[in-house]
Parts: sequence; C-alpha cells; structure tokens
Amino acid sequence: MPISLDEDGEAYGACYVLPLTGSEIRLASMPREHKERVPQHAKVYLHAIGIVLGEKGVKIRPFGSEGPELRAVDCTDIRKEFDLSYPADGDMAEKKKDARRKAFARGEAWALDKAQVATREVNGRQMVWLVRETVDDPNLGEYAGRAGQ
Repeated sequence: MPISLDEDGEAYGACYVLPLTGSEIRLASMPREHKERVPQHAKVYLHAIGIVLGEKGVKIRPFGSEGPELRAVDCTDIRKEFDLSYPADGDMAEKKKDARRKAFARGEAWALDKAQVATREVNGRQMVWLVRETVDDPNLGEYAGRAGQ
C-alpha cells in the first residue's frame, strides 16, 4: 500500500494483512492431520458451480425480504455443467451417464456436508450458492440448506 514518495520520487509503502473469514478461518485453524483431500467429484462439482454462477447466477433472497441477498444458480444448471466436465469411464453411454449421476450426488453431498454450498427451494427451483461464511437460516438456525440438521 503506497504511503508517500521518497527523495528520488519513488513510491514507498507498507505491508498489510487481509483477514480470513468464515470457512477460510475454519480451514486455517484446523490441524494439518485433519485437513482432508478434496475428492475429484467434489472438485468438479465446485468448479461447475463457479462456472454456472458466472454465466447464469441470479441474485435471490432465499429467506425472504429480511434475509441476505445471495448470488445463486439452479441445481439443474450445475448438473448440466458437471456432466460436461466430469470424466466418466464406461463403454456404453448409459454406464457413463450412471457414473456421472453418482459422482454428482457424491460431490453435492460432500459440498453440503463441508458447508461449501447451501441450497434452498425458491419459487419451485432448487437454488444453490457458495457459502463463504455461516448463513443464518431463520428456519434452521445453522448452515442454510443442510438437510436433516
């Protein structure tokens, strides 16, 4: 960050630290032996969300007008991008389709379990968004979209 100019007219400055927030803090404070490897299906799932958010993301308020405004995408759009991105083995199209379906389900479950994404039905569409921090869901009281908790 530039502060001023020295006697030669060159800018000099100071260093600064950007604070971590939300899931970054949880990951940084976790002991090294507890940090698990992100499975391939989860990497492809998260990558697919990133692509679709950039192309088709819409701003929504999943918890009503008083809740936070989030950028989210329809789950079916994530599935389409996942299917294009995930390498599936198999000699028949049906086997590849089944392998991708199962991998998508595992990737989605991993991302929800690790609080990387949240989901909620909004106007008849299952919307998904990336979670940067804990989202206060007035209906659940924990991470939004974590079913069964």
